[in-house]
Amino acid sequence: MAYQFHEGGVCTSVYVPFLKRDLEIEIFPDAESSPPSKHQISVLDEILAFDDSFLIALENAAEIYRSYMNYSVSYLPTVDHINRENIREHYSIWGIRIVHGQQPPSRLFTIFSGCDWEDEHGMEWVVKDGEVIFCGSNDFRCDGDNDNLREYAKQFARLRAKYPNWSNGS
Repeated sequence: MAYQFHEGGVCTSVYVPFLKRDLEIEIFPDAESSPPSKHQISVLDEILAFDDSFLIALENAAEIYRSYMNYSVSYLPTVDHINRENIREHYSIWGIRIVHGQQPPSRLFTIFSGCDWEDEHGMEWVVKDGEVIFCGSNDFRCDGDNDNLREYAKQFARLRAKYPNWSNGS
């Protein structure tokens, strides 16, 4: 796989099966200007092994975030026309980042997207060990498995409990 060094990390464009298209993947090694670690490559391999069921998990999380924004943030215009059936038409994934500072066996990465209900910041999913643990504003910028991430994951778990029908695809 060919890498290009880019702003402290490496980038590569690769075909992502669950999206059925090429996508830019950024990998931020622990040491600047070094190649990705074996562990980070194993995270990339995991991403490339996901199938359509992973896309459904992303959509479910996006619907929870959209619902929260629609009903809880009064200064944004409502987006009632977006629902579980058409949510895929209202976001566009533009990148994946494999973060540094990971301790095996934990596998952590983020997915970035624009979305119609948060056009200023867009949307970010954080995936840990194959499970979406956070979906929210792209201004979060996960930088590793730390207290900040754990707090955001707790907040998202509370939203998931508040909107249980969307958590399981109903």
